[in-house]
Amino acid sequence: MKNTAGTKHETAGKKTIDLLWMLFLLLAWAGVLFVLFKTNGHLSVDEILHFQPESKSLAVLTMTGLFLLKSVDVIMHSGVLYAANGVMFSLPMSICLNIMETVLMITLTYHIGKAIGRPLVLKIREKYQKVKAFSDLQISSEFVVALLLRAAGIPVTVSSLYMGSSGFHYGSYLLGSVCGLLPQIAAYTLLGTAAGDLYSPAFRIAMICSVGVSVSAVLFSVVILHSRKKAEANRAFAKAEARIADTGCCNEYDVSVQVKERG
Repeated sequence: MKNTAGTKHETAGKKTIDLLWMLFLLLAWAGVLFVLFKTNGHLSVDEILHFQPESKSLAVLTMTGLFLLKSVDVIMHSGVLYAANGVMFSLPMSICLNIMETVLMITLTYHIGKAIGRPLVLKIREKYQKVKAFSDLQISSEFVVALLLRAAGIPVTVSSLYMGSSGFHYGSYLLGSVCGLLPQIAAYTLLGTAAGDLYSPAFRIAMICSVGVSVSAVLFSVVILHSRKKAEANRAFAKAEARIADTGCCNEYDVSVQVKERG
């Protein structure tokens, strides 16, 4: 009886969360429709950056809708949305909003990928070589993989779908993703706050940090890949030596030949 009651409670809780999520999505899409109405259907980068709604609450709702739209759109760059928040709000508020809206953006795509599952993993690996290279590293920490995928500049939608369909734990995925996207969030928010002043010290620092994180991610991946290949070569060499020892052969040339044949 206790188990049945607990199951019913969990089911009711899940239904409530699903209902609230659907309500939130409807409100967010209402914000998108409002922007389309105000811009006569021309939702361009320039229109987004110069969009100034009558109230702050309407601005938050509208930008949330645009972030959700970005979650299923590969073409639009999320930096445009980060900069737009920087234009409309103060720096502290715009950074907080960008982080919260980023969480919503990558959460929706993560669950879409999780629902599709394994077939999507294979398709993304085949189409995007960067994703394949990272997955081939076989890094055990999901947090590190999420951070590297974000920092390496792989499209947000693609990497979210991949990690969701790969079965990443949501907590590790979310924390790694936010940490990997923070330099980009800071850089574009500062760009919006500075109203396009590319020569402001704050923006330069943010861009340097963003590039530094991306370069570090690539270098870290190269080091891991090199170490993994070296370890695999050593294992193959050890197996070849053991096989030759069993057959009574001690020719080093035969060992190297067998190692090459194995990899």
